[in-house]
Amino acid sequence: MIKGRYTVFTAAIIAGLFLSNVAAVSTELKNVGAVAQELHSGNTEVPALRITITPQGKAVVAENQPAGLDLCPTCISFVSQSINNLIQIIANGGIVGGCSALCGMLPNQTLGEVCALLCDIVGIDMFVKILSKVDLDPFYACELLTVCHPTDGGAANITDFQASPNPGHRDSEIDFSASLQVTKPCGDGELIFAIQDPEGNVLGSGQVFGSLQPNVYSIDFQVKTEPSQQQGGEQWPAGDYMAEMAVCQGECGSHHPHSEVYDVKNMKFSIE
Repeated sequence: MIKGRYTVFTAAIIAGLFLSNVAAVSTELKNVGAVAQELHSGNTEVPALRITITPQGKAVVAENQPAGLDLCPTCISFVSQSINNLIQIIANGGIVGGCSALCGMLPNQTLGEVCALLCDIVGIDMFVKILSKVDLDPFYACELLTVCHPTDGGAANITDFQASPNPGHRDSEIDFSASLQVTKPCGDGELIFAIQDPEGNVLGSGQVFGSLQPNVYSIDFQVKTEPSQQQGGEQWPAGDYMAEMAVCQGECGSHHPHSEVYDVKNMKFSIE
């Protein structure tokens, strides 16, 4: 079980030079699987990373697009936030009146508008059927809603995962970097970052990305090591830490069709 709140990571992914120390691809999840489930559970409000992805060269092949241009990230966010409310509304007979009536019962107007848009795509009966599936993850739901598009046979690997400075310090910031080599087209998925502190507590965050074409990308993000003021929050004690990064199609660790862990990388850093 993940203890405490997630640290909010600020991240940007830009094109960069590929570093040649390619390791064998690993798909064994440790902490990132738990982080992914928590991010999409609807039980906690965790701001997602705002990540842009720009391949080498002039042509932008794939990137996180603003909501409205690409419904997949919007759908993932919506299902993650609203699935529990919708299931309760449906169980209480809230489907009478169609999509507008069902979605109008959500507590947030913006969520209601997104709900109505997605519901209208497939119709109220199919919308309810999809959301009523047992153990549904947001990516699979949005694939069934036809707004996320998996690509079978994709391949990507993470290299040169580093932290700087290392060792780091409390009440400061640590810069993380890595390279992502996409060798076969990848469908809509997510990047997940997880950190385990010396006491075994896990924190992390992640970001949905659009489909990626073969290319090389650089990954850069920052983690603030400010002790949390909330009870049970991360205190960043001195000692050795384990950082884990995963790139996946669909939700990292999901058993649903088309979900795939492309690669997982681990690295150690310390705080003095």
